[in-house]
Amino acid sequence: FSEVLANGPAALAGLDEAALVKLVLATHTGLDSATFNGLVADWGASATHPRFGQRYTDLTYAPMRELLDHLEDNGFTCYIVSGGGVAFMRAW
Repeated sequence: FSEVLANGPAALAGLDEAALVKLVLATHTGLDSATFNGLVADWGASATHPRFGQRYTDLTYAPMRELLDHLEDNGFTCYIVSGGGVAFMRAW
């Protein structure tokens, strides 16, 4: 884990699946839902994209947001699919 601590998110790209699973298990074991949700909310409120220097919530694609709003206004239920964990997405 020292590589990730020393080099931040860039180090995650070098991990294989087994190492990534080990890291997630070590850092998430014992967290109750409320604590996890709080950590995600804190991260979402402050984390910025390294390239764009903007909060992740400010980097949405405006035409896609408009389409989602239009569909929901017309009775559609929209779902967002992500490669992230479901607990993280729900909390964020």
